[in-house]
Amino acid sequence: MAKAKGPSPEQLRKAIGDLYIMLEDNFVRMMKACAADDEREEVKALYSAARDAHWKAIHEDLDDGNPVVEGLHKDLVKVSGDIKASLESLQNVVALLKLVKEGVKLAAAIVSLAATA
Repeated sequence: MAKAKGPSPEQLRKAIGDLYIMLEDNFVRMMKACAADDEREEVKALYSAARDAHWKAIHEDLDDGNPVVEGLHKDLVKVSGDIKASLESLQNVVALLKLVKEGVKLAAAIVSLAATA
């Protein structure tokens, strides 16, 4: 059975890297927008997890062709766009953190499922 043609390893790495860089570039703004210590702790944890997924994606051989990975990639690109839009106003930190959490979960799932043995 032939492998499905999904996103290339470079496309996967770019989507994961774009999420990480967006969080890095907006880290201070997000921290300042937080009203509570638990929100700030969540920003730190999510940023750290995004960094870990980014570096793992760089060092892993991502080439699976798994249709699930293709769907996750599409979802990550969409969520990243939603995060970017939310960062423009920073009016609802709770909603932003939900989006970031979803993005980090998607990035971690892509790295896990697309890594070849």
